Amino acid sequence: MADVKRKFTTDVNMRFLRMKALVAIAALLAAGLLVDVRERPLPWRSSSVLSAIANANSTNVSWFCPGASGSKGSVANFNLAIVSAASVDRSASVAIVTDPSSADWFAVSNTLTVDIPAGESVRLVPDEMMLARAQNVPDALWLGAIIEIDGADVVVEQVVTGRNGSVGRSSCLTSTAKKWIIPYGATRVESQGERLIVMLLNPFADFAVVEMDVSSDVGRDSVDGLVVPARSVVAVEVADEVNAAAQAMVTVETVSGRLAVSWIQTVGGIDSPQSVRIAAATAEPASVWYLPVAASDPGRRDLVAVANPSADETALVDITIIPNRPGTSVNPIELTVPPNSSVVVDLAERAQVEAFDSYTVVLSSPSRTPVAASMVTETVDSAVSVGGAVGSVVDSATVGTASETVDSAVGLGETSQSDNNIDSLANNVTSDDDHTLLADNTNQSDVVNVVGTSAITAANAAARHWLLPVHSNAIDESSMLVLVNPSSVGIALVDVVVVLGKGLQGGGQVVEQEIGQYRGAIEGQDSVTYSLELGAQRHTRLSLSRLLSSTQLDVLQAATGVPGYIRLDVRSSSPVIAATDLVERSQLWQSSQENLYRAASLGVAVSELVPLDQLD
Repeated sequence: MADVKRKFTTDVNMRFLRMKALVAIAALLAAGLLVDVRERPLPWRSSSVLSAIANANSTNVSWFCPGASGSKGSVANFNLAIVSAASVDRSASVAIVTDPSSADWFAVSNTLTVDIPAGESVRLVPDEMMLARAQNVPDALWLGAIIEIDGADVVVEQVVTGRNGSVGRSSCLTSTAKKWIIPYGATRVESQGERLIVMLLNPFADFAVVEMDVSSDVGRDSVDGLVVPARSVVAVEVADEVNAAAQAMVTVETVSGRLAVSWIQTVGGIDSPQSVRIAAATAEPASVWYLPVAASDPGRRDLVAVANPSADETALVDITIIPNRPGTSVNPIELTVPPNSSVVVDLAERAQVEAFDSYTVVLSSPSRTPVAASMVTETVDSAVSVGGAVGSVVDSATVGTASETVDSAVGLGETSQSDNNIDSLANNVTSDDDHTLLADNTNQSDVVNVVGTSAITAANAAARHWLLPVHSNAIDESSMLVLVNPSSVGIALVDVVVVLGKGLQGGGQVVEQEIGQYRGAIEGQDSVTYSLELGAQRHTRLSLSRLLSSTQLDVLQAATGVPGYIRLDVRSSSPVIAATDLVERSQLWQSSQENLYRAASLGVAVSELVPLDQLD
């Protein structure tokens, strides 16, 4: 009955918003005033490349978190993590915003001030924070956040958790755009529990009007004139427009205003989903994309989605592989992606990658027709059907008509060996702490026990400096730091600094600062630095548990179950791409479940972004 009531309320609110949009547009047309409504400026960095990669490269950074559910016990509960790499204390201005369906939504989006001590991580629970301030949010179905921080050395991550402890992670965005693309999702709610929810955050003081188009294997539909009020978040359940789709592409375009957009996909059951994943939408199509976290681990399947948002141009796309072994090559895959269509490719079946432990997927468009790309990783266990993973996507399925051919092999650059701490060519590399750092398949059998899925948006840019927060629950043999050098000519000299956050020191006590805000309370930090050479067009992945020093591992073992973050600080002599591919314990801290869940994310760039199509 509660689900029926919520569905009815959502439908009424959606109709109300559309009616409001039509009235507003008619009035503006009558007055001759329908122009691009200019938003009030916020102190966020402007970049030469529009990207979904978070770019904290300024003195003051605004973070836009489109969010998730604000109702306890839902399929995608919303949490925030603010992780500081600063040597001084920072301050964050946090505005929690709600969806217009909640009572008095306009009164809820006020601002809180959160202190972030140097080197610490702060977990924020928006529901609890608002209740602590006597705000009426229990009826808010959806929450988002706008966070302004006085420093570039602090990153913000949005985390969603399912009822059974499944976890999804994605950096909040640092830019807004007029157009966003979601290459792949599914809406088989009844048969697979697949709910695709598009989160629209308007951080500005003027309303935005949105047109949304859904192209799928079961048909096409659109949402016209959807209003996203000022400083609010609106969630669109795609199944309400196109239901029972195994493959759907979504484009979001504003008639007026700008938005930050992310998406949530649940899989495996309506009441208790097996998994939930979250990722940023693609802010702008491009002709070159990198997906760095693909692998051939047992029980794993990587699905690459390529979307062509053009209304009339066909896109030719080449998929090439950069393996983690030098001197090897893979025949590329050629795709033809019709207008307003997407193609999904199962890499294990199409790209002949079973011989490689891990690899990067490169997508390029020889026709120069810009496309968007993302990757979904699913768990496939022949003995157990996991959350709709088996058979959820047909290999190379296309919304529209596609053709694929195999072309000649592409040679890959090789890396010079060096005397640095890490030789990225060796199979058994040791650090000063006598750990083997490079990942291989010898200890990957545990991956079969991983459940759920993850999603990652492709990178269209590289940077020389990255910050990557890693939750302490994800320090596992199967959790990886992935580095890629996209240059075709130069060697990248890379330093990786691994820092144990203060909240995990000396036994890991945790102090509850106030309702909704949790912070580690033990002083002191521990760090270790590694160096490596990464050759032109080379990829490597490093096991996080092996990157940690013996002292750090001892601290983690003593602090098991205590929330906290390890920070990875990556600095390179030339632009690289950094990402994490994680296997994480349940985020239900009072749960007895021992399931492991997948989570993947690009790092946060804290230097200038360099477009991949401008690299040599």
